[in-house]
Amino acid sequence: MKKAYFFLFLISMFSCAEQPENKETEKDFLNTIVGKWNLSEIKGFSSTDIKNLRIAPFIKFEENKISGTNGCNNFFSSITTISKNNISFSPFGETKMMCQEMKISDTFGELISKTDMYFLKNNTLIFLNKKNENLLTFTKE
Repeated sequence: MKKAYFFLFLISMFSCAEQPENKETEKDFLNTIVGKWNLSEIKGFSSTDIKNLRIAPFIKFEENKISGTNGCNNFFSSITTISKNNISFSPFGETKMMCQEMKISDTFGELISKTDMYFLKNNTLIFLNKKNENLLTFTKE
Protein backbone atom coordinates (compact mmCIF):
# COMPACT_ATOMS: atom_id res chain seq x y z
CA MET A 1 0.00 0.00 0.00
CA LYS A 2 2.87 2.36 0.83
CA LYS A 3 4.29 1.74 -2.63
CA ALA A 4 0.98 2.71 -4.23
CA TYR A 5 0.84 6.00 -2.28
CA PHE A 6 4.46 6.72 -3.13
CA PHE A 7 3.76 6.02 -6.82
CA LEU A 8 0.70 8.35 -6.80
CA PHE A 9 2.78 11.00 -5.02
CA LEU A 10 5.44 10.83 -7.74
CA ILE A 11 2.85 11.05 -10.50
CA SER A 12 1.26 14.12 -8.92
CA MET A 13 4.65 15.79 -8.46
CA PHE A 14 5.59 15.33 -12.10
CA SER A 15 2.19 16.40 -13.38
CA CYS A 16 2.28 19.61 -11.30
CA ALA A 17 5.81 20.53 -12.32
CA GLU A 18 6.13 23.60 -14.51
CA GLN A 19 6.34 22.89 -18.17
CA PRO A 20 9.46 24.42 -19.74
CA GLU A 21 8.64 27.69 -21.47
CA ASN A 22 9.81 28.56 -24.91
CA LYS A 23 12.00 31.41 -23.69
CA GLU A 24 13.48 33.68 -26.29
CA THR A 25 17.02 34.79 -25.69
CA GLU A 26 18.69 38.14 -26.14
CA LYS A 27 20.23 36.76 -29.33
CA ASP A 28 16.74 35.96 -30.68
CA PHE A 29 15.65 39.58 -30.17
CA LEU A 30 18.86 40.88 -31.72
CA ASN A 31 18.27 38.72 -34.78
CA THR A 32 14.87 40.36 -35.34
CA ILE A 33 16.44 43.81 -35.80
CA VAL A 34 19.68 42.95 -37.63
CA GLY A 35 20.17 44.97 -40.79
CA LYS A 36 19.87 48.51 -42.06
CA TRP A 37 16.86 50.67 -41.12
CA ASN A 38 16.12 54.02 -42.78
CA LEU A 39 14.64 56.85 -40.73
CA SER A 40 11.06 57.55 -41.82
CA GLU A 41 9.78 59.65 -38.89
CA ILE A 42 11.33 61.75 -36.14
CA LYS A 43 9.42 63.43 -33.34
CA GLY A 44 8.95 67.13 -34.09
CA PHE A 45 9.73 67.00 -37.81
CA SER A 46 7.87 66.17 -41.01
CA SER A 47 8.79 63.46 -43.47
CA THR A 48 9.63 66.26 -45.94
CA ASP A 49 12.23 67.61 -43.49
CA ILE A 50 13.87 64.17 -43.46
CA LYS A 51 13.76 63.82 -47.26
CA ASN A 52 15.40 67.25 -47.69
CA LEU A 53 18.54 66.19 -45.82
CA ARG A 54 21.66 65.79 -47.94
CA ILE A 55 22.42 62.45 -46.24
CA ALA A 56 19.53 60.09 -45.40
CA PRO A 57 19.61 59.09 -41.70
CA PHE A 58 19.73 55.36 -40.93
CA ILE A 59 20.73 52.86 -38.27
CA LYS A 60 22.40 49.53 -38.79
CA PHE A 61 22.37 46.64 -36.34
CA GLU A 62 25.09 43.98 -36.46
CA GLU A 63 24.92 41.55 -33.54
CA ASN A 64 24.85 43.84 -30.50
CA LYS A 65 26.45 46.83 -32.29
CA ILE A 66 24.59 49.83 -33.68
CA SER A 67 25.95 52.38 -36.14
CA GLY A 68 24.64 54.79 -38.73
CA THR A 69 24.23 58.43 -39.59
CA ASN A 70 21.91 61.07 -38.17
CA GLY A 71 21.86 63.04 -41.40
CA CYS A 72 25.14 64.82 -40.67
CA ASN A 73 27.35 62.79 -38.35
CA ASN A 74 28.12 59.11 -38.08
CA PHE A 75 27.39 57.47 -34.73
CA PHE A 76 28.07 54.18 -33.01
CA SER A 77 27.09 52.38 -29.83
CA SER A 78 26.26 48.93 -28.57
CA ILE A 79 23.10 47.38 -27.23
CA THR A 80 23.49 46.79 -23.50
CA THR A 81 20.13 45.07 -22.99
CA ILE A 82 17.37 43.87 -25.25
CA SER A 83 14.21 41.90 -24.54
CA LYS A 84 10.82 41.57 -26.18
CA ASN A 85 10.06 45.31 -26.10
CA ASN A 86 12.87 46.93 -24.08
CA ILE A 87 16.20 48.12 -25.39
CA SER A 88 19.06 50.16 -23.98
CA PHE A 89 22.30 51.38 -25.47
CA SER A 90 25.74 52.24 -24.16
CA PRO A 91 26.67 55.94 -24.51
CA PHE A 92 26.82 57.01 -28.15
CA GLY A 93 29.95 58.17 -29.88
CA GLU A 94 29.78 60.29 -32.99
CA THR A 95 31.77 62.37 -35.41
CA LYS A 96 31.53 66.14 -34.91
CA MET A 97 31.10 67.58 -38.40
CA MET A 98 29.19 70.78 -38.92
CA CYS A 99 26.40 70.66 -41.48
CA GLN A 100 24.13 73.34 -42.88
CA GLU A 101 21.09 71.85 -41.14
CA MET A 102 21.83 70.53 -37.65
CA LYS A 103 18.34 70.52 -36.09
CA ILE A 104 17.37 67.01 -37.19
CA SER A 105 20.78 65.47 -36.51
CA ASP A 106 20.93 67.03 -33.01
CA THR A 107 17.36 65.91 -32.27
CA PHE A 108 18.10 62.42 -33.58
CA GLY A 109 20.98 62.09 -31.12
CA GLU A 110 18.87 63.33 -28.20
CA LEU A 111 15.96 61.02 -29.01
CA ILE A 112 17.92 57.84 -29.65
CA SER A 113 19.67 58.27 -26.30
CA LYS A 114 16.24 58.54 -24.60
CA THR A 115 15.01 55.29 -26.14
CA ASP A 116 13.81 52.73 -23.60
CA MET A 117 11.47 50.56 -25.65
CA TYR A 118 11.02 49.42 -29.20
CA PHE A 119 8.14 48.05 -31.22
CA LEU A 120 8.67 45.94 -34.28
CA LYS A 121 5.95 45.19 -36.79
CA ASN A 122 6.59 43.90 -40.29
CA ASN A 123 9.27 46.21 -41.71
CA THR A 124 8.79 49.04 -39.22
CA LEU A 125 10.89 49.63 -36.11
CA ILE A 126 9.70 52.26 -33.64
CA PHE A 127 11.76 53.60 -30.74
CA LEU A 128 9.77 54.85 -27.74
CA ASN A 129 10.61 56.55 -24.45
CA LYS A 130 9.44 55.63 -20.93
CA LYS A 131 6.20 57.58 -21.51
CA ASN A 132 5.46 55.35 -24.53
CA GLU A 133 5.90 58.29 -26.93
CA ASN A 134 7.10 57.57 -30.46
CA LEU A 135 10.55 59.08 -30.86
CA LEU A 136 11.96 57.59 -34.05
CA THR A 137 10.45 55.36 -36.72
CA PHE A 138 12.55 53.32 -39.14
CA THR A 139 11.74 51.22 -42.19
CA LYS A 140 13.79 48.13 -43.07
CA GLU A 141 15.91 48.52 -46.17
